[in-house]
Amino acid sequence: MANFDARSFMASVLREAGEHRPPQWTVRGVLGLLRFSGQDFLDAAYRMLLGRQPDVLGARGYLPKASSLVGRIRILLALALSAEQTWVPTWLRRGLSVLRKRNS
Repeated sequence: MANFDARSFMASVLREAGEHRPPQWTVRGVLGLLRFSGQDFLDAAYRMLLGRQPDVLGARGYLPKASSLVGRIRILLALALSAEQTWVPTWLRRGLSVLRKRNS
Protein backbone atom coordinates (compact mmCIF):
# COMPACT_ATOMS: atom_id res chain seq x y z
CA MET A 1 0.00 0.00 0.00
CA ALA A 2 1.40 3.37 -0.98
CA ASN A 3 1.66 6.03 1.71
CA PHE A 4 -0.49 9.06 1.10
CA ASP A 5 1.48 12.29 1.44
CA ALA A 6 -1.14 14.98 2.04
CA ARG A 7 1.37 17.82 1.75
CA SER A 8 2.61 16.83 -1.71
CA PHE A 9 -0.96 16.06 -2.82
CA MET A 10 -2.12 19.57 -1.85
CA ALA A 11 0.97 21.09 -3.48
CA SER A 12 0.07 19.34 -6.73
CA VAL A 13 -3.52 20.60 -6.42
CA LEU A 14 -2.25 24.15 -6.04
CA ARG A 15 0.10 23.75 -9.03
CA GLU A 16 -2.75 22.55 -11.20
CA ALA A 17 -5.20 25.19 -9.99
CA GLY A 18 -4.29 27.38 -12.94
CA GLU A 19 -5.09 24.53 -15.32
CA HIS A 20 -8.09 25.22 -17.58
CA ARG A 21 -11.03 23.30 -16.20
CA PRO A 22 -14.78 23.57 -15.91
CA PRO A 23 -15.73 25.49 -12.74
CA GLN A 24 -17.15 22.42 -10.98
CA TRP A 25 -13.73 20.72 -10.85
CA THR A 26 -12.59 22.10 -7.52
CA VAL A 27 -11.32 20.25 -4.49
CA ARG A 28 -14.06 21.85 -2.42
CA GLY A 29 -16.71 20.83 -4.96
CA VAL A 30 -15.61 17.20 -5.14
CA LEU A 31 -15.22 16.86 -1.37
CA GLY A 32 -18.60 18.54 -0.95
CA LEU A 33 -20.19 15.69 -2.87
CA LEU A 34 -19.09 13.26 -0.16
CA ARG A 35 -21.40 15.00 2.33
CA PHE A 36 -24.42 13.70 0.44
CA SER A 37 -25.61 10.12 0.44
CA GLY A 38 -28.14 7.99 -1.38
CA GLN A 39 -30.08 9.47 -4.28
CA ASP A 40 -28.96 13.02 -3.41
CA PHE A 41 -25.33 11.97 -3.83
CA LEU A 42 -25.99 10.21 -7.14
CA ASP A 43 -27.89 13.18 -8.57
CA ALA A 44 -25.17 15.65 -7.54
CA ALA A 45 -22.28 13.41 -8.67
CA TYR A 46 -23.79 12.74 -12.09
CA ARG A 47 -24.59 16.44 -12.60
CA MET A 48 -21.11 17.51 -11.56
CA LEU A 49 -19.05 14.84 -13.26
CA LEU A 50 -21.11 13.98 -16.34
CA GLY A 51 -23.42 16.98 -16.70
CA ARG A 52 -26.62 14.94 -16.62
CA GLN A 53 -29.02 13.02 -14.39
CA PRO A 54 -28.26 9.35 -13.66
CA ASP A 55 -29.94 6.90 -15.99
CA VAL A 56 -32.11 4.13 -14.56
CA LEU A 57 -29.44 1.41 -14.82
CA GLY A 58 -26.73 3.62 -13.33
CA ALA A 59 -28.92 4.66 -10.42
CA ARG A 60 -30.02 1.09 -9.76
CA GLY A 61 -26.44 -0.17 -9.72
CA TYR A 62 -24.92 2.64 -7.68
CA LEU A 63 -27.68 3.47 -5.19
CA PRO A 64 -26.89 0.64 -2.73
CA LYS A 65 -23.23 1.74 -2.66
CA ALA A 66 -24.04 5.44 -2.14
CA SER A 67 -24.81 5.03 1.56
CA SER A 68 -21.20 4.45 2.69
CA LEU A 69 -18.23 6.79 2.30
CA VAL A 70 -16.13 4.09 0.65
CA GLY A 71 -18.98 3.37 -1.76
CA ARG A 72 -19.33 7.06 -2.65
CA ILE A 73 -15.58 7.31 -3.30
CA ARG A 74 -15.78 4.28 -5.59
CA ILE A 75 -18.74 5.79 -7.45
CA LEU A 76 -16.84 9.06 -7.94
CA LEU A 77 -13.86 7.17 -9.27
CA ALA A 78 -16.02 5.17 -11.68
CA LEU A 79 -17.78 8.30 -12.98
CA ALA A 80 -14.58 10.34 -13.22
CA LEU A 81 -12.82 7.59 -15.16
CA SER A 82 -15.79 6.59 -17.34
CA ALA A 83 -15.60 6.76 -21.13
CA GLU A 84 -18.30 9.42 -21.03
CA GLN A 85 -16.03 11.76 -19.07
CA THR A 86 -13.93 13.83 -21.44
CA TRP A 87 -11.64 15.61 -19.00
CA VAL A 88 -10.53 14.69 -15.49
CA PRO A 89 -7.98 16.85 -13.68
CA THR A 90 -4.82 15.01 -12.68
CA TRP A 91 -5.26 15.87 -8.99
CA LEU A 92 -8.69 14.22 -8.91
CA ARG A 93 -7.61 11.09 -10.76
CA ARG A 94 -4.56 10.71 -8.49
CA GLY A 95 -6.45 11.43 -5.27
CA LEU A 96 -9.31 9.06 -6.03
CA SER A 97 -6.87 6.33 -7.04
CA VAL A 98 -4.99 6.68 -3.73
CA LEU A 99 -8.25 6.58 -1.77
CA ARG A 100 -9.42 3.53 -3.70
CA LYS A 101 -6.17 1.67 -2.91
CA ARG A 102 -6.36 2.61 0.78
CA ASN A 103 -9.95 1.43 1.12
CA SER A 104 -9.66 -1.81 -0.88
